[in-house]
Amino acid sequence: MTTLKRVLALAIITFAISFTISGQTKDWAKFSRYAEKNTIQTGKVDVVFMGDSNTEIWYRDHPAFFDNNAFAARGISGQTTAEMLCRFRPDVIELKPKVVVFCGGTNDVAQNIGYISVDNIMDNIQSMYELAKYNGIKFVIISIHPSAGFSWRKDLNPIPMIQECNARLKEFAKANKIPFVDSYTKFADETYAFPKPYSYDGVHFTSYGFTFLEDMVIEALAKELKKKKGDFYKSPSEKPAL
Repeated sequence: MTTLKRVLALAIITFAISFTISGQTKDWAKFSRYAEKNTIQTGKVDVVFMGDSNTEIWYRDHPAFFDNNAFAARGISGQTTAEMLCRFRPDVIELKPKVVVFCGGTNDVAQNIGYISVDNIMDNIQSMYELAKYNGIKFVIISIHPSAGFSWRKDLNPIPMIQECNARLKEFAKANKIPFVDSYTKFADETYAFPKPYSYDGVHFTSYGFTFLEDMVIEALAKELKKKKGDFYKSPSEKPAL
């Protein structure tokens, strides 16, 4: 199948899923979360961050990092790659950014909407990449962040699946010349957990932790946007008292 046919088929499938969901009472993929914000978005958007709770918290804790850099945060707590794929058009493509930064996958591992294989997770991410590429949007991948356990799914050991996903993501990024921000290697401790002071609960970043992630992301975006790292606004760093 040619790239064009593949993307068109993907668009039809995504539309069909979206249409089916929109006919239900429940807004399954949470299209409404950013609908108004997307409509009233003023000014250029250079980069969209598509993600889950960590992206949502990132904007909450460091709004100036996004607003001062012409970045848009489109994170929704608890979301999986399937839900992100469904809202990729309104929350990313229609904003016409130069780059999209993908930062999800944790909730797939946590089985928030049921079990999903690594192959299917990769399919969802590849589909987002292909939609972005077809629309002239560059793609950046942030690895799944480390975690040794989820408070809401204590029956799961996420370490093996996170490591497998990240290995596949790194391989996919290399094959497609996509910048890969390896937050897993940066933050994981010797037990593969997400430690303080970078995370407050072993899953989510602290404000302090985000400052380190910003350094890594800025390095990747500087190359994609052909800017110097010093051209970006960077959040001030202050180590929290623990």
